[in-house]
Amino acid sequence: MQDRRCIYFNQPHLWRSGFPYCFKTGGSICRQIPNSPVCRAIYYSDVATALIAYEAEVEYIEDGETHRTDLKSLIERHSVANGLACHEHLPILVTRFFIPAAEKGERSGFYKYAMRTTIDFPIINFALRCGGNRPARLAAGAVAPHPVVMAETAAKIDSDATDDEVIAQAEDELRKLAMPIKEACMTPAVKRSLYRHVAMLLDLRK
Repeated sequence: MQDRRCIYFNQPHLWRSGFPYCFKTGGSICRQIPNSPVCRAIYYSDVATALIAYEAEVEYIEDGETHRTDLKSLIERHSVANGLACHEHLPILVTRFFIPAAEKGERSGFYKYAMRTTIDFPIINFALRCGGNRPARLAAGAVAPHPVVMAETAAKIDSDATDDEVIAQAEDELRKLAMPIKEACMTPAVKRSLYRHVAMLLDLRK
């Protein structure tokens, strides 16, 4: 599964050797948030965000046995192990994904903000599924050690709230769920200003 990243861990070993080792390199500190008891590196994935919005399940093999669970739970479990990559790996092989068929009237979309228009890791992304008979589901990626599900904002999307009210709810919810760190060319404050980019998907409500 995908590795988590931060601007410290992404540097060459020689550069990192001038600092105490972080959690991911065998140490006992997070270079990004020194008082954090765990690694705070971010999970930068486009596919995971979209699959979680679709409520995907995953089949995987662990210790010779086949298991099936929701993808969000497996990524969260992987995230913990990945933060201790020098000591612990999640010994699994992903074999299949299961995505529920779209219901009549459902609409979905994906939005990605990145530094470059070519292939690049996201700075932030959103995936939204709405319409039909199921409740809306909204996921955000590249904001925490794993993608987050924005249940409160999704409920607001299903309501009669205006788009401005939905955006305000999204900003408030991400302030609680996101764990921004310093990124290349971007401070946490700038990252927080991008939370309102959920607006790019709100035409799906119509």
